[in-house]
Amino acid sequence: MKSFTGSSRTNVNTGADSTIEIRHLGREFRKRGTPPVRALDDVSLTVLQGQFLSVIGPSGCGKSSMFNIIAGLDVPTEGDVLLGGRSILGEQGNVGYMLQKDLLLPWRTILNNIIIGLELAGVTKVTAREIAEPLMDEYGLGDFRDSYPDELSGGMRQRAALLRTVLFNKDVILLDEPFGKLDAQTRSGM
Repeated sequence: MKSFTGSSRTNVNTGADSTIEIRHLGREFRKRGTPPVRALDDVSLTVLQGQFLSVIGPSGCGKSSMFNIIAGLDVPTEGDVLLGGRSILGEQGNVGYMLQKDLLLPWRTILNNIIIGLELAGVTKVTAREIAEPLMDEYGLGDFRDSYPDELSGGMRQRAALLRTVLFNKDVILLDEPFGKLDAQTRSGM
């Protein structure tokens, strides 16, 4: 990956600087008895507040590794990640992150899965439901509020995970193949 700056879209001013800076990021994975695998090598980029950036590359090129580092789920071998000028290496909760897998909790209904981020942020369950329910209709999940994850299709589960990520209400949202399990018509609508 080479250095670049994302293209500008609508600027959303939330009061805090949500510029993401990735500086000389490297990530090497080591397994005893095998040569190290270099997933990221000197990646630098800046995504300004209000910008939308797509990172495209073949499977295994380091996209998810980079997202995991930005989200604080992993640490780089070298380099730094800054949010608003402050290093966030190893810190979780600074960005919303939808992984490739939906990771819905099987014992919680779809509505309760969707509001979990709000609950963790201290929003009451009643208020969280009031926020989420109108959006569930927009995401095509309104009739499945009380269903459990194993009762939904893969695409519906993915939409629930996307809505959960959006409701986490962070200025920066990382989406790792968010529409991978959606059919072309639903993907276009989302």
